[in-house]
Amino acid sequence: GFSSKKTTTTTAAARPTPSWRLEQLEADSSNPRSSSTTTTTSKKRKTPDGSTESAAFRELKRELAERDLVKQKRQKELDREAAIIARTRGDVPPEAWRPGVIVALDLEVGAKDPAKGRMIFELFDDVVPRTVKNFVTLVRDGAYKGTRIHAVEPGVACTGGDLDGTGGRSIYGRDFEDENFALKHTNAGVLTMRPRNGRANSNNSQFQILFDEQPALDGRQVVFGRLVDGFAILRRIEAVGAVGGSSSSSSATVVGSTTSTNGNGGSVPGGSGAAAPPPKEVVTIVGCSVLELDPDKPIDAALEAHRVPLVLPKAKQDIKTVARNYRNRTNYYDTSTRSALFSWTTSA
Repeated sequence: GFSSKKTTTTTAAARPTPSWRLEQLEADSSNPRSSSTTTTTSKKRKTPDGSTESAAFRELKRELAERDLVKQKRQKELDREAAIIARTRGDVPPEAWRPGVIVALDLEVGAKDPAKGRMIFELFDDVVPRTVKNFVTLVRDGAYKGTRIHAVEPGVACTGGDLDGTGGRSIYGRDFEDENFALKHTNAGVLTMRPRNGRANSNNSQFQILFDEQPALDGRQVVFGRLVDGFAILRRIEAVGAVGGSSSSSSATVVGSTTSTNGNGGSVPGGSGAAAPPPKEVVTIVGCSVLELDPDKPIDAALEAHRVPLVLPKAKQDIKTVARNYRNRTNYYDTSTRSALFSWTTSA
């Protein structure tokens, strides 16, 4: 019995391959794509570390890579927009600020006993060099001295630079083209060109100083500077503006202008479409020049030597006069304030 089992095992181990299997192997060797095993393997690709990737996995990797590129492109756009906003708003640390041309305009508000102040502007000659050159040349030549801020619209902008009463002129001729619209009208103090009658490519000597953000002007007017010092006099000018087209017959004049190296009529954009009214008091530019800053000093220290504080008119209402006016406008039955004001303002 033992010998028969051993014979059976030996016979089973030596069993020949069936003919149908031999035929299949021969067919696979002659046509590898017909093999199911080979077909499955062909859908995978070896990576450098020796592992295999399926087609679906490769497609997923491709989609993720495309998404990363889109995110990177969008982030660059956001960074560029943020840099533009930071430039016009001045959101740059003092130690990192490297100003270009610095221009100062000295102004007087009012004809008799005027308020006096100075505006200091940084001009973006690295962004709009042709526009800046026009403005700086006119400043150096003293062209703005004695001219007026001829239109003031509170909450929008004031307009000046009409040198000859005909809409202004440029160093390139009567008008010159829009250089670019890279910088935006993001905040108060932005210095922008005022095209002749609001038409494209008609820049000259006229300019506007914004009282507030004016996004409607983006893509229409060329921003070429920003106010770095003198917001007090800017608000003083805004205060003499007329709202809604009503104004007195007086006008504003630019007293002076200054620059440092280291307009036209028509409607004010953002307004109602009517011509911007003249201010209620004369605003004059009495001086203009180029400021030479000390490159070895921090920017604040360098500007300090050129700052001029706002000088208010001497003729100011007495505080008791203000109180009397308030008392006369107060309701008779408002005893809480009326009695106290009456006893104070009528006392010796």
